Amino acid sequence: RTMEVMKSRIEVAYRVVDVATGQIVFADSARRQEGEAGTVADAGEWASLLRTAGLQMSRRISSAIYPLKVIALGNEVVLNQGGNLLQPGCTLNVFNLGQRLSAPHTGEFLGYEEVLAASVQLTRVLPKTCYARIVRSLLPIRLGAVCRSNEECAGESPSPGPDRLEQLQRQTDELFK
Repeated sequence: RTMEVMKSRIEVAYRVVDVATGQIVFADSARRQEGEAGTVADAGEWASLLRTAGLQMSRRISSAIYPLKVIALGNEVVLNQGGNLLQPGCTLNVFNLGQRLSAPHTGEFLGYEEVLAASVQLTRVLPKTCYARIVRSLLPIRLGAVCRSNEECAGESPSPGPDRLEQLQRQTDELFK
């Protein structure tokens, strides 16, 4: 018997452009690959591949243009975003903003210095905000601090789940009977 092994791969380069000025606000690329030796890529895996690449792009665009920021401090840290791009259990690094940074040759504003203050873990995600508990504190967190992901915080895992792996293993075993 012959076993056909397929790998699925997608690469997308994308730019977000301010239509009024023509300025590129953000540019990046996304790359995802599914399939390992011994697995067979099917339409479901292609859909998963496209979905995870799309989620990766939307997270990066959102984070670059509208970063997660601390909007309230109390028993929990409250952040300015919620919805389906975040999920409880996700860990974020919290950076206090420091001095304004500019390009030395052009004077173009590049952003602000970021000083690691803490790590937080999301406990509740609402449609427009989310709540997090502090899991590690290095400095006091300031209002307006920016949060950045340590990991993939949303969507499906890019790798197949245990049920799919078992199914692929059975298909492989049947091919080599």
